[in-house]
Amino acid sequence: METTGLDVSTARVVEIACVKIDIDGNRTEKHSLINPTIPIPKEASDVHGITDDKVQGKPRFIEFRIS
Repeated sequence: METTGLDVSTARVVEIACVKIDIDGNRTEKHSLINPTIPIPKEASDVHGITDDKVQGKPRFIEFRIS
């Protein structure tokens, strides 16, 4: 997970990612950007590279569905 900050009481998710490794070593990777509905601080963007422009039009966390 990537977020808008470190404070768990105010930070919001901006990316969800996971890796599945099968017993035969086959890897499946998935990731999705999430619109936090608040501006992403520059300090957070500097760490993970996710900006307000990148999450524009993406689902909010409450709307997110794994596909």
